[in-house]
Amino acid sequence: MQPKQGLALQLAKRDLAALVYDAVNLEGVAMTLPEVQTLLDGITVGGHRISDQNMALNQAKAWDYLFDVTARGEFQFDKPTALNIHNIAGSNYEPPAPNELDEKWSELEQLLAQEADSYSGYNNGMY
Repeated sequence: MQPKQGLALQLAKRDLAALVYDAVNLEGVAMTLPEVQTLLDGITVGGHRISDQNMALNQAKAWDYLFDVTARGEFQFDKPTALNIHNIAGSNYEPPAPNELDEKWSELEQLLAQEADSYSGYNNGMY
C-alpha cells in the first residue's frame, strides 16, 4: 500500500474544524465544534473571549501552513518547521530553558528515528 498524500490532504482539509476544535479544547478553550466551524466561516461567535477566538483562528492558520508545505512536497520533520508551526499557532506551553532546547530536540529526533515507518511494512509485503 502506497501513501496517498493527495487523499490524506483532502481528508485533513475537510476535517479542519475538528482539528482546530481538538487543539483549542486541549488548550482549555471551551468552544463547541459548531462554534469553531462558524468562526472558521468568518462569523464571530458570542460569549467567547477575543483571545480564545484568535487562538482558534491561529490554529487554523497553522494547519493551513502544514497543508501548504506538505502539498508542495517541502514538509520535513525538523526544528525550523516545528518553530514555524508554533509561531503561527501560539501556545501557553512553557518550554524548557533556551540552553536546553537543542538537546531536547535531539532527544526527540532520536526517539522518532527508532520508530518504524508506518508504510515500510506495506512496501516489504509484511501487511
